[in-house]
Amino acid sequence: MCETKYKDQGSTLKLMIEMITSLPDLVDFLPLLLTLLPDRYQWTTHNMFAHPIGEILFQVGLEDWGNRIHDITIPASCTEDKV
Repeated sequence: MCETKYKDQGSTLKLMIEMITSLPDLVDFLPLLLTLLPDRYQWTTHNMFAHPIGEILFQVGLEDWGNRIHDITIPASCTEDKV
């Protein structure tokens, strides 16, 4: 029973990755959404989620995905200065 339950984990991960890549607007939307938060919370998502998730992805060989998550969680007010 457990074998069947976990048999498709690889395909589930691939499906999740496809879902994320099919949402290109998220790359533009999330940084803008973060700027709506009070200043002291704008970096919370980046620091608490992007860095740990990015490190895990790096360790399993998905460095590009870690970098993408890192970059989309930077508030837009900080990325506009680089443009």
